[in-house]
Amino acid sequence: MISLGLVNQNENSTSTMGDCQTLNQRTTNENTEDDELDLTGIDDEEIQSYILTEAESSIKAKFWTARNSEHLALIAEKFI
Repeated sequence: MISLGLVNQNENSTSTMGDCQTLNQRTTNENTEDDELDLTGIDDEEIQSYILTEAESSIKAKFWTARNSEHLALIAEKFI
């Protein structure tokens, strides 16, 4: 099993994981008149903190694949 503790190597990961809902709420609120996202109050540093590093992305992909392996196997059977 893959340890989720490894995902928290980036100091921002731990603090921002709970903030994803906040970002989602901010960005899914009503769009502006030109149909652009309203990113008022979100600075570049905050946006950067939500982007995973290559190592974090790799760990997340491995975890997701392991967690969903049964479902992936069922899907693979349908296409064989």
